Amino acid sequence: MKKNSKPMQNRIRARLADTVDVSKDIILDTFLIRGTGNNEIIIENYKGILEYTENCVRIKAKPRCIKICGNSLELCNISDDMLCITGNIDKISFTKNQDGDDE
Repeated sequence: MKKNSKPMQNRIRARLADTVDVSKDIILDTFLIRGTGNNEIIIENYKGILEYTENCVRIKAKPRCIKICGNSLELCNISDDMLCITGNIDKISFTKNQDGDDE
């Protein structure tokens, strides 16, 4: 029963979010990504910045890490729960490991 309790909790939380009109990212304790074309990404509810270069930004989030690849990447606005990345964004990927590695 313990094995299935996490997915069931997530389903209950998702239904609760729909019922009370609250954003699912808050109820499910996960990240939210919004993009404008391939020039800007806003990530909400992130946990930390693992790597930052002009070609790659790796973000620690829950339940996965986010890897953004491109050219001339810049961190524009940083707050405790929101991060804005601008530049020429080529790829967004998600990794399973919390350290952000692909494997």
